Amino acid sequence: MDNQESEILKKFASQFIGELIQKFIDVIDDCSMEDLHYVPVGTGNHIGFLAWHVMRSIDNVIFFAFDREKPIWLQKKYNELMDLPKIDQGTDYSSEEANQLIIHEKEHLINYCKDLAKAIDEKILNVDDHYLFEINKVVPWGEIPRIESIGKMMIAHGNEHLGEAQAILSITKNK
Repeated sequence: MDNQESEILKKFASQFIGELIQKFIDVIDDCSMEDLHYVPVGTGNHIGFLAWHVMRSIDNVIFFAFDREKPIWLQKKYNELMDLPKIDQGTDYSSEEANQLIIHEKEHLINYCKDLAKAIDEKILNVDDHYLFEINKVVPWGEIPRIESIGKMMIAHGNEHLGEAQAILSITKNK
């Protein structure tokens, strides 16, 4: 891969992660505190949990799984500020566990999203040409190139949860 192709791929990854995070910020911003914690009928989770889960998952993969760096969540002590789990990211939580997670101040969640987006943008745009193709172990997919982790876990998985959050917000606005 030449330098130009690498630059295009880094911009692609950074752009689509950034857009995902911004769309979550928009949903959170549009929520009342009641909307943020509204649990749809069935086995759904509330918007606050979905946003927290996606951001924590992205943060853990980009920083910890990829490079064993401290996630933004811990660097900026959002776990303490928000009084939420230090290590957990909500993966494999039951609906009951997920819906017990409470976001007390949505501004803290929005600030975490913004700090995470900025840190990811800075990191991804400044890696060397081979970084995104290096094999890295990410649970549950095993050893795959970093760019595949970005595509599967961040962009695809994150947008699935974004769709859920947008649908829940639509329900709350039409109650």
